[in-house]
Amino acid sequence: MAIRKIFPLFFLLMISLTGCGQKGSFGVTVKPTKYHFVDLEKVVDGISPTMPNEILKKYILIKPSEFRKGVSLSWSARIIEYDFPFKKERKPLQVELSIITVASTLKDFENRIGIQNWGRNLEGYKGGEIIKVSSSRKEVRQIERMVLSGGNDMTKVEIIKYHENRMTVYWRVYWSDNSSTVSDVGRLDVYEVVPGELRISFLSAHDVRYHGLFRLPGFLLRWGLENTFLGHLKHYRKILSRGSK
Repeated sequence: MAIRKIFPLFFLLMISLTGCGQKGSFGVTVKPTKYHFVDLEKVVDGISPTMPNEILKKYILIKPSEFRKGVSLSWSARIIEYDFPFKKERKPLQVELSIITVASTLKDFENRIGIQNWGRNLEGYKGGEIIKVSSSRKEVRQIERMVLSGGNDMTKVEIIKYHENRMTVYWRVYWSDNSSTVSDVGRLDVYEVVPGELRISFLSAHDVRYHGLFRLPGFLLRWGLENTFLGHLKHYRKILSRGSK
């Protein structure tokens, strides 16, 4: 128990020491192949069914007032990261589900954050680049490199879906310039629960190396994921409540 209490403090210390040295513009250095987009939605949609029963019970008991504060759950699971005929990989990853409800609308979200700029408005964003691959009224495909505080560097393929009352971003990291992100696949959902009340949620699975040197223990990574994604959601809420980026 003592070790479990000490490790989160150590984790915060690492972030504070390393998160202040990366600033500026970070461009995409490695382009994906067309195959990186093919199975993306199928892979991400396969994360939800891995939720253990004990986590599901906790989720069911969450009160509306708790969603307004922001909630986060996490668990370990074996996730299919790629599902090509010639490349099918199932890996042990750490999964997080983070949710918040905000007094806002989809129109406000688009005006003040922008679903295509979701990464640029994450907490601790240091720099990056977005390259459009294709665009239509209902779907946008793009490549995005983002560098976040804590030395987290990742380049992703993203599929952005527009529906009548919902916007969804599917992503998968295929490259990390500093090898900090081994696996990172997930989804951002933004939708109106009722008129004037927006629900924003992240569901994602991860494997991380601290600056590419060593893997973080599962329980520590889950703790970090819960706090990190709650931080992103609260940052979104802050932007929406102020009405400016």
